[in-house]
Amino acid sequence: MGVDVTAMTYVGVHVDDAEAYLVEKGVLEEGELEEKYGGDIGYMPDCPLEVQAVSYYSDQGYYVGYEVSPSDYKLFDGLIAEFKALTGDDAEVESFNHWH
Repeated sequence: MGVDVTAMTYVGVHVDDAEAYLVEKGVLEEGELEEKYGGDIGYMPDCPLEVQAVSYYSDQGYYVGYEVSPSDYKLFDGLIAEFKALTGDDAEVESFNHWH
């Protein structure tokens, strides 16, 4: 059995509990994750923010924001502003290895 690793870049924030963060920021309503998305935090096609677990093998939290390619650096300023408008929080640009 092998482990795949994907390098990812996110504009957003790292949180321990993505659902609680999205509810606190008004992006999701309480219970909406279960009712609308079957509890799958990684698959919410009409949610304005993406959620990615740092690792499927351990509890290292989540990145909430936008996945971007480092070559799309011209998009970063707009995504940072959009994240701030949606959440009220300052976004960070994070690169990490996703273990899946």
